[in-house]
Amino acid sequence: MSQTRSKNVAQRHGMKTLLSVGGITLAAGGLALGVAAPANATATTTQVQTGWACPSGGFYQSSIYGLSDKCVYIDGQGYWVIIGPASPVYSTVTTYTASFDSPGTGSTVTTATPKLTGTAKPGDTITIKDSSGKTLGTTVADGNGNWSFTPSSPLPNGSTTLTATQSSDGNTASRTFTVAVPVTLASPAAGSTITTATPTVTGTAHPGDTVTVKNGAGQTLGTATANSSGNWSLTLATPLPNGSNTLTATQSSNGGTASSTFTVNAPTPPPASAPVTITSPTTGSAYPNDGKSPFTGTGQPGATITVKDASGNPVCTTTVDGTGTWSCQPDSGALTPADGSKITVQQDDKGTITTATVVLDVAEPLDGPIVEPGGLALAGGVLLAAAGAEGVRRRRRHITQA
Repeated sequence: MSQTRSKNVAQRHGMKTLLSVGGITLAAGGLALGVAAPANATATTTQVQTGWACPSGGFYQSSIYGLSDKCVYIDGQGYWVIIGPASPVYSTVTTYTASFDSPGTGSTVTTATPKLTGTAKPGDTITIKDSSGKTLGTTVADGNGNWSFTPSSPLPNGSTTLTATQSSDGNTASRTFTVAVPVTLASPAAGSTITTATPTVTGTAHPGDTVTVKNGAGQTLGTATANSSGNWSLTLATPLPNGSNTLTATQSSNGGTASSTFTVNAPTPPPASAPVTITSPTTGSAYPNDGKSPFTGTGQPGATITVKDASGNPVCTTTVDGTGTWSCQPDSGALTPADGSKITVQQDDKGTITTATVVLDVAEPLDGPIVEPGGLALAGGVLLAAAGAEGVRRRRRHITQA
């Protein structure tokens, strides 16, 4: 083949003009292929030669007639015709770098479950781990390369380092920040007035933390644990004094404190009712059961006193006088040995019931003449003959305590 013919063929195929080969733009200086990286993704692009391009009708030959990288075609006579050098084809290779956008480096967050954000290769799975390598969860980068993740478990108070790793190439980004969830004491509110001396104290703290509540003197009133949402509450068992009170709440994780000063204006409780007591007869003594031996004792002034036999039957009723003493006389024979000897005294002070008991040696009722000292018997108002000790038909029965 002559050089002239080759030259004419090359000119005929316009090697120095722009040509289109399969929808690819070809220039004399070469061909570039690539896809623009998403605007929000952190990406690095590199041009890499991936092949050679020839004008329509030609094809690439790496070596022909001692020449390299040429475009040729076969003419009607079967000759190879060189139409010019082949053009290199370049592709754009994009490398994505995982990044952490928030929380910012060295920043402080006041929630134990902060929203984490960053960028990565679109569609990649991002794995979030803590500094010990424990996986906190995963998320997927969207079409623009953005990702976000909120931990389901609270991060500890203090400095925290997290890493984000993208799945396609293991590229990792890390971020160190501080978690500082404060403790609060919300109720009783500062400056408020409450009408109970044992209020329920509430607030927030780092989830799982122990919160210790103390009074103004530094005495511990109790502890509570913040739940998974960070809420805590403590109902005081020890009454607060009326007047100004200051409470302080301290959380265990970082020693943070919060306080509230408020006023207690609780009603003064009524004085306790004096319990009923029995001063006479005393336990173990003989009770004559003659209608002349009253039960006496002390109690709450104005309260009602009821003396009951062993079966619970009332045998007499009275009222405690203004000095706090009472006296109640059962009728003759009201108490019998058959009733037992455990006698109950009940006090009713406007619905407040107190009781006391006494165990007695109760005499049986008299069923014959009464014998006076000296042996004279008196019955029905008539003086009878001397009867001596034999004229006394009385016996006692000792009953032990039930």
